[in-house]
Amino acid sequence: MSEAPRPEPRPHRITAHGDTRVDEWFWLRDRDDPAVTAQLEAENAYTAAMTAPAAGLRDRLYAEIVARILETDLSVPALRSGWWYYNRTVEGLQYPIHCRKPAPAEPPALDDRPTDPTAVPGDEVVLLDQN
Repeated sequence: MSEAPRPEPRPHRITAHGDTRVDEWFWLRDRDDPAVTAQLEAENAYTAAMTAPAAGLRDRLYAEIVARILETDLSVPALRSGWWYYNRTVEGLQYPIHCRKPAPAEPPALDDRPTDPTAVPGDEVVLLDQN
């Protein structure tokens, strides 16, 4: 496979605000069209074939990047309206978890602010778990 698959242009007229234009690729928006699925599969196969010689390098780079990422991590907490807000990530999960904990009635001095929100007394409230 030496040539990239090219979708067939299918002119489609679009009129908006008194202006008409022709979009030859409008048909690619239809996710249920078998021709769109076939085009995407052909493009994916072409990409896999063209990048196959770099597979070993890609795998080594990916392994090195993952090895340098701290998967279980916490953001620095921010004090807002009597709550410490922070995000945390958990190893094996793809997205962050947004949390908060109640702050003491008397706000701490800048030097005494916590860097680890899990050490702050009080129950954690999960606001949004994106996983």
